[in-house]
Amino acid sequence: MSVPTLPTIEVSSRRTQAYRVLREAIVNGQIPVGSRLVASQLAEQLGLSRTPLREAIQLLEKEGFVRRLPTGIVEVVGLSRDEIEEVYAIRARLEGLAARYAALRATPEEIDRMQDVLSAMKRAARRGKPGELDLEGLEFHELIQRASRLRFAGPQLETMRDHINRYRARTIGSPGRAEAILEEHAEVLRWIKARDADRAEEAMRQHIWNAWVILSEDMTSASGTPGE
Repeated sequence: MSVPTLPTIEVSSRRTQAYRVLREAIVNGQIPVGSRLVASQLAEQLGLSRTPLREAIQLLEKEGFVRRLPTGIVEVVGLSRDEIEEVYAIRARLEGLAARYAALRATPEEIDRMQDVLSAMKRAARRGKPGELDLEGLEFHELIQRASRLRFAGPQLETMRDHINRYRARTIGSPGRAEAILEEHAEVLRWIKARDADRAEEAMRQHIWNAWVILSEDMTSASGTPGE
């Protein structure tokens, strides 16, 4: 399988940049499941030496985006049904924790910004733009994460979100899901505004888990499991 055209990496922070470029390409499907990552080929594409590239691949392997076969070949992997459920469960906990602390720590200005994004989500839903709704929804979650002031949950949340983003298209377009998403986000914001940490956490956990339920049903009806 040919390697897609990727941007050239600058000299500074080569490992980090290579890691981010490859991870984004995997998450958005530009480098699909089953693709083999050939170090020499990728090094030439990205304009760097093999050392930072190997380090970047090791990070991706640690996070579960790629695996190294006994032969030494590195390939992009998907997630099994059980693994996807696990990722949703972890994300529900972490997102719930972020909502809890956002209810306690968000400034009035941050809450106003969440309301603005929720309004943008409603406009996108009315226009029948699921892609825009999805992007605004991601912004809503990021605002809550920042407002939570949690230091260590961020990187873990980013990894869980990226794993889930590989399968989001199967839930965002489900019948009635756009309306449910708006209601669920409004419920989370309601409790953040009320400074009710317990209910904000529970509302966020339920929102994330509802997405898994829909994906699980879709996988069952399709009689297939993404991944390996």
